[in-house]
Amino acid sequence: ASLVTSWAECALESAILRCRKRKAVEAENFELAQAVKRAETEAGERLATAKRRALGACAHGDEWERLQQLKQKAIAEEDFDLASELKRKQSDLEAGGDMQAELSKLMERKRKAVEAEDYELAARLKVDERTLLGVEAAAEHRAAKVARRFLAARRGAPAGATA
Repeated sequence: ASLVTSWAECALESAILRCRKRKAVEAENFELAQAVKRAETEAGERLATAKRRALGACAHGDEWERLQQLKQKAIAEEDFDLASELKRKQSDLEAGGDMQAELSKLMERKRKAVEAEDYELAARLKVDERTLLGVEAAAEHRAAKVARRFLAARRGAPAGATA
């Protein structure tokens, strides 16, 4: 499964648990609500990890895809040592994908550039900021699209239908 698919699955799991908890509270089944609350916390942690990994891969899309292709070739050739090394490199890219931290750093650098009246640098940083926001928005859109397909399949609706 792709990282975006894993992110979508975790997002759906979290949403379902929130609904189950709300329904348990409405039915005054507080024991169930407490159990779901515990599961919701664990699901939230998985969701945060899946999102970070997916955004990291998207932020380094070309490099991550190149490594994926090389890894698939290594697997086909049964070079599992190389496949393992390529997987580790992909994981490193995924781990470096804290987009919010990168965005905060860019914004801070841009603010300092403006304070120093280095408008050329500020303009370049603004372009980088918009690019990063675009990558994040595109990844979130893909995850939402995958989640809608899951829901449609679960409900027996056509694959193109929205939930």
